[in-house]
Amino acid sequence: RYRHDLQKPLGILLSLNRAGGFVPGKVFSISLPKMHHISADLVPFASTQQRSTPSLTTPVNLDFTLNIKVPEGYHPLYLPDNENLKTSVGYYKVSYAFKNGIFTEHNSLLIKHFIVSSKAFPDLHEIAALALESDHQALVLEKSA
Repeated sequence: RYRHDLQKPLGILLSLNRAGGFVPGKVFSISLPKMHHISADLVPFASTQQRSTPSLTTPVNLDFTLNIKVPEGYHPLYLPDNENLKTSVGYYKVSYAFKNGIFTEHNSLLIKHFIVSSKAFPDLHEIAALALESDHQALVLEKSA
């Protein structure tokens, strides 16, 4: 329900069977693992949109794929939006798919330069902001009819 405002609380409905095991309700959500190896180095560049001095980065070329087996009888209520941003300093892509009971998230990050000029900093900021925003997704699952 709050997929566009992640500051709002997220409720999870659960059922417990008598043996104490977890049995999901009709709709439930799971937080996707954070992609720390992609977003951690970008945190310092997300807080401001401009800088008057050059910034030092770590040039990277990362690709990461996460596969999650969805419990049998469930499907995603929706998939997060795919994002693709290419700028003068590099690019960030994230895509989501669901096929044959497997949810897949694929992330790619390329930062080309060790030193980013103050003129190019807004491009680095844009990549950082998008990567950090994508790092806070949840997968909402619904029981199939």
